Amino acid sequence: MTPHKSNATNKMITMADIAERSGFSKFAVSLALRDDPRIKESTRAHIRAVAAEMGYDPNHHAAARRMALRKQGKDLLNHTVALLFTTDSTAVNYFARLLRSVVLELSERRYSLVFLLIPPHKDDPLTLPDNFARGDIDGLIWGPGINDVHPFLQELRQHPLLHARPVVSMLSSEVPGEDSVVFVDHCQGGYLAARHLLELGHRHFLQFCHAIPEADLIFQQRLTGIRQALAEFHLDEAMHLHLFKMAGVEWIDPKNLYPNSGPAAEAEVSASARKLIDYLSAHQEITALMALNDATAIQAWYAVHAAGWRVPEDISIIGFDGTDPMIDDCGRNILTTVSLPLEAVGREAVRILIEQIETGQRMSIERLLPVELRVNRSTAPARECAVSSLQ
Repeated sequence: MTPHKSNATNKMITMADIAERSGFSKFAVSLALRDDPRIKESTRAHIRAVAAEMGYDPNHHAAARRMALRKQGKDLLNHTVALLFTTDSTAVNYFARLLRSVVLELSERRYSLVFLLIPPHKDDPLTLPDNFARGDIDGLIWGPGINDVHPFLQELRQHPLLHARPVVSMLSSEVPGEDSVVFVDHCQGGYLAARHLLELGHRHFLQFCHAIPEADLIFQQRLTGIRQALAEFHLDEAMHLHLFKMAGVEWIDPKNLYPNSGPAAEAEVSASARKLIDYLSAHQEITALMALNDATAIQAWYAVHAAGWRVPEDISIIGFDGTDPMIDDCGRNILTTVSLPLEAVGREAVRILIEQIETGQRMSIERLLPVELRVNRSTAPARECAVSSLQ
């Protein structure tokens, strides 16, 4: 094809011009430029090529199309999704893997991302960027770790240009109403972890938990799986499962790990670490620790090693999430962990959201993704006899 003369005169190219040039109807051109599957891919490619050759810029027409559609009670698809995370999440591997998967999936689908950080306290004001206020956001994805999302969601829902936007939550069931969620199977994770230890001969476990385990939905799901494994071995939960309530955020926050330190390094034993050591000293029947996440497992490793116990010869440790390595003196990751499909969670959340955006149908969809046990060298057969008290 030869260049269209409209390029030389800087004329604004319209869909009617593209239709005349390509030999298709204006309606077909409109669908093709929106990549609508009702038009064959070969036809879409041809029309897009003609449009590009003619210098067509859809951004020049966006404002006019938006006004026209709103007069008809419709809205313009902006190919823009908002991702809402907590302010302290960007430094944590767990959240970084989710973020990366969301970005990659959106990029492959030619969608833009607006990143909105949620304030740490629900009473803090939430300032919406201008593109939110203009209604340029097609849908929203909630990241995990946002405590009590209801005030924020309610504020967004009250906005006249955002109230009908679809919302998908990652790893949390806190988003109310008809919105969708992508979970991972924490029940399966608890079962796999406990079953692995039981098959190694362990019969007394310590499971880390938060101060109020009954209020932790995710923990309760894991506990259901642990109970299932204990029941299969005909073991009484009250006799064989010890719940250890953690005190101090250093036990659960990977930002508080020391990347340049290892088990051989001398480190100050925190009050919460001393509490763990004292508990293990009083309950020497315990031969394995099950962590809330990998960071908890690593902190427990530091604590018991500083107290003179070996991992896994004296006590086995199993993590959760599959995000943070436990590095030995040779630089190898030795942590056995339950690995979560975080990349799959992010991609699936994007797929569900875009389907609702492009079909215009709000749906309540739940996806439950399986987890995987990754066995490494922090777990081993249970020791045959009790060891001397930790010092």
